[in-house]
Amino acid sequence: MTRLNVFYGGWGERWLAGQLAQVGGRLLFEYSREAIERGREFSPLHAPLPRAGAAPAALTGPAHAHGLPGFIADALPDGWGMLLMDRTLRRQGRDPRAVSVLERLAMLGDSALGAWSFEPAQPLAEPLPAGISLAALAHDVQSLLASAEEGPDATPEAQLQRLLRVGGSPQGARPKALLRWMPEAARFMADAPVTPDASAAQAQGEPWLIKFPAWGEHREVCAIETLYARLARAGGMDMPEPRHFALAGGHAAFGVRRFDRQRLPGSGAEVRVPMLSLAAALHADHRLPALDYSTVLLATARLTGDYRETLKAFERCVFNVLTHNRDDHAKNFAYLMDADGRWRLSPAFDMTFSHGPGGEHSTSIAGEGRTPGRRQLLQVARAGGIKPKDAERTIEHWLQALQPAPALLQDLPIRAATMQQMRAALTPTWRAVQSRQSPI
Repeated sequence: MTRLNVFYGGWGERWLAGQLAQVGGRLLFEYSREAIERGREFSPLHAPLPRAGAAPAALTGPAHAHGLPGFIADALPDGWGMLLMDRTLRRQGRDPRAVSVLERLAMLGDSALGAWSFEPAQPLAEPLPAGISLAALAHDVQSLLASAEEGPDATPEAQLQRLLRVGGSPQGARPKALLRWMPEAARFMADAPVTPDASAAQAQGEPWLIKFPAWGEHREVCAIETLYARLARAGGMDMPEPRHFALAGGHAAFGVRRFDRQRLPGSGAEVRVPMLSLAAALHADHRLPALDYSTVLLATARLTGDYRETLKAFERCVFNVLTHNRDDHAKNFAYLMDADGRWRLSPAFDMTFSHGPGGEHSTSIAGEGRTPGRRQLLQVARAGGIKPKDAERTIEHWLQALQPAPALLQDLPIRAATMQQMRAALTPTWRAVQSRQSPI
C-alpha cells in the first residue's frame, strides 16, 4: 500500500480531507481541494491549511509520529492497541515490523477515536455478538497479558478477536475497550462506527470507554481513578461521568462516557467529534518529559483564542499538582472542535494517582517536577497569561474542593495501605502549596 485517503467525518459530515502517500521512504500528506475550500484548521500550529488560492503542499511529521502529521498520528493506537494489532498480524503469519503505517491506519478504517477515517479500509477484527460481558473481557485481558512471552498462538483466537474488536483503536498503555451501554437492557454491546445508517441499537445506546488494570497492577487502580474523577467533578471540573465496575472473578474496570461522540440537538443523531491531543498539536513526543505547563497554557490560548479555556488548562495543572497525578504527559491533554470549527479544551481524562517518570511530573510546573508549590503554580499562571487574581482564586478553590470527602470513597475498594501511601506522597506538595492537610 502506497496511498491512503483520509476522510473527515465530524459533526455528521463526510468528505475527503486529503491523501497520504509513501514516496521514497517518506510519508507525505496533502490536503484536498475541498479541505482548503472549507477552511477547517485541523492542526493550525504545525499542519495549517495552505493559504487561499495557493497550491496544496505536501506535509510531513516528526519521526516519533512515524512521519505522520500529528493530527493523523493521533488516530494510531498506543501500547495496548498496538499489542493487539501485532498479535493478530503474527497469528496471520505476518511480521509486524514489515507492516507500514499506512496499512495500520487502513486497519483502523472508520473505528479510530475522533473523526478520521481511512480508505481503502482493511479491518483486522471480525464482527462480535451483540452482548459483551465485562467480566469476560477482563479475563481475556489478563490472559493475553499473562501470555505475552508465550508466542503469537498463546491466546485463543476468539479471545484475541474479541479484544481487537473492542480495543484495537484507543490510545494509552492500559488495556481499554470501546463499548456501548444499553440502558434498557442493562448490558454492554460492541460499539460500531458512527454512520448515517446506524442501527437502532446504536442510536439508543451510550458510547463508553472501559479501562482494565495493566499486567501486575492491583484491581484497585480502577477504584482510584474513579475517586479522582469524582473529586474533579465535585469541584466543578468538566469531566465525563465515571463508573467503577466490580466484576466476577476478582476483576475490576473503570469506565467513562466518551466525549468524542455527541448527539445532535433535535434529531438526536450520534456524530463524531474531531479531537486533537496537545502532543499532536505541538508535534511533541509524549514519551519524553519535555513540556512545561506554561506551554500547555500558551498552546491552549493559541488554539482556542479563549481566556476561559486557558483558565481551565491552569485548573488542570492545579488539580494534577494537588492530587499527585504525575502521568500528565502531552497526550493527556486534548481539544475538541465544535461544529463551527472552533477548538476548545476537551473534558479532563486519565486523572489518577501516579508517580510519573523518576517520581516527577511528566509536564513540569515552571521547571519543577518533584515538589512544585504555590510559587511555581503562580509562575505558570503568569507565563500563560492568567490574571493573578484568577490564579489565586483557582488554587484556593481546589485547596477547598479537595478536602477529605468520605462519601466519595465509601463504595470504592481501595486498600488502607494504599491510602496511607497516597497521603504520604501528597503531604509535601500540599505543604508547598500552603495547605494544612491532604485531600484524602
